[in-house]
Amino acid sequence: MKNRSEQYIDNNFWEVYKSELPKYDEIINLRDQASKRLDLKHNVKFWDAYDTLPDVQSVDCSFDLDAIAVTTSVELSLSSKKELVESLSVMKPWRKGPFSFFGIDIDAEWKSNLKWDRIKNHIELDDKKVADIGCN
Repeated sequence: MKNRSEQYIDNNFWEVYKSELPKYDEIINLRDQASKRLDLKHNVKFWDAYDTLPDVQSVDCSFDLDAIAVTTSVELSLSSKKELVESLSVMKPWRKGPFSFFGIDIDAEWKSNLKWDRIKNHIELDDKKVADIGCN
């Protein structure tokens, strides 16, 4: 079985941006180096929680609300909701947010919606791609 860094590197979602990213090869090299941190011992509890998340079909995401909302048209069972709450609790602290997963609200230390509310009327983003790259 592959470790987490190998799984991450095998996910080639960056490939679609290859022609748009300057220094693509350098970015991939840095990604490969940084991905080794995924295998550190203190990350195991997060991966275990991720692995126990319920499998939810017909998922929709909304980014135009105060919280990033992940929803589904299919009602989650009580056991799925319980698994979700338990897994999300293990993943604390939530640094960036807020989020809403199937009606379960996750508060966060940093309210990203407040930052965007301050600037949204002062910038034009139509037909633009935005990369909000954080640190840590």
